[in-house]
Amino acid sequence: MRGSDSQASTYLDGVRDIGAQSREVFAIEQIEVVKGSDSSMGGRGSAGGSINLVSKTPGPDRFIAASGSLGNADYKRATIDINQPLGDLVGVRLAAMWHDQDVAGRDAIWSKRWGVAPSIKIGLNGPTSVTASYYHLETDELPDSGIPYYYTINNAPSDVTETTGAKVRRGAYYGLVDRDFRKTNVNNFTVRAQHEFGNGFTLRNTTRYGESSQGYVWTQPDDSQGNVANSGKVWRA
Repeated sequence: MRGSDSQASTYLDGVRDIGAQSREVFAIEQIEVVKGSDSSMGGRGSAGGSINLVSKTPGPDRFIAASGSLGNADYKRATIDINQPLGDLVGVRLAAMWHDQDVAGRDAIWSKRWGVAPSIKIGLNGPTSVTASYYHLETDELPDSGIPYYYTINNAPSDVTETTGAKVRRGAYYGLVDRDFRKTNVNNFTVRAQHEFGNGFTLRNTTRYGESSQGYVWTQPDDSQGNVANSGKVWRA
């Protein structure tokens, strides 16, 4: 954000969440963005700002919201969001997602993921509440580094200032289809206890246990030696 790395300034429900992972919006109620130095709100972080992801949790209104999408390049996505109060005291909510797609205009690239996020809240309408939630997301994809990139001024093709200058087909994939991959797995358990005093003052405790894993092999078409323009070949790192 604002030219600064904000990975260490990403929050989930007010708690710093720096695990290397793919992120999804199917279980997110809203996104709060603070631009500029945010140390007064988040403590030590970046100079660019911070992002707080607010999770979907049980509410007093009963509803079911579902969506489905189809598009070109084999794009398919389905989500469901169910909120069910169980009387005045307890409420439950379930958000789930399934996603499968290729990438329009790009050869070979694909992405698959699915996730589920159940939660329960005790004290649905009272000033005191306890919310327990679980979040699971799995992703599997063939990563895309794009067209050959990165050259230095010394080996830049003549009359070129921003691109490689080589005529490369947009759809061409420069990785190794049978080897490259990226898989992530995220599991978060969260318990939040909260009491609202009624005068604008709220006391809250949030406890989370989370595990995130990420594995990948990612071929990068590095053209720092100007190979594309000079010989038509691509250096793959």
